[in-house]
Amino acid sequence: MICDDSHEAPNAGSASASRLTFMAGRAVHDAAREAREQWSFTDDYHAQVTRQYRAPATTALDPETHSSLPNYCYGYVAQAVEVEVNLLTGQVSVLRIISAHDVGKAINMQQVTGQVEGCLAQALGYALLEHFQVQNGHVLTSHSAPISCPPCSICP
Repeated sequence: MICDDSHEAPNAGSASASRLTFMAGRAVHDAAREAREQWSFTDDYHAQVTRQYRAPATTALDPETHSSLPNYCYGYVAQAVEVEVNLLTGQVSVLRIISAHDVGKAINMQQVTGQVEGCLAQALGYALLEHFQVQNGHVLTSHSAPISCPPCSICP
């Protein structure tokens, strides 16, 4: 096992957002369940159980086939955004956002709120501030895309 160099360690997926809560929480859940099964209902019982949860295997994006097995999403979301567009200038104003998230049982509501606000900020950035291009379900924008909007058939 390699513990000190992330450049040489195998990719284990992100340890961010709800994924870490899910992964660590599942290990704790499984250990608690096994300890409970071993309990003989005596007052002097001390359980010692070690559990590890491994998420389903993932693979990197293949640059030729564009296929992979990514970390999958653990929640469901529905969003609606009301905008006002100045047809002369193209200026977009966001008037209202409705965002409904099925997060299951929230363990840390402050974290959930932060994730919701973060996903909305990221989505607004993609839509309004970046020239993020998708065609037929494939992202066309490279990670090294210029900050300024390149010419396209949509922009004058």
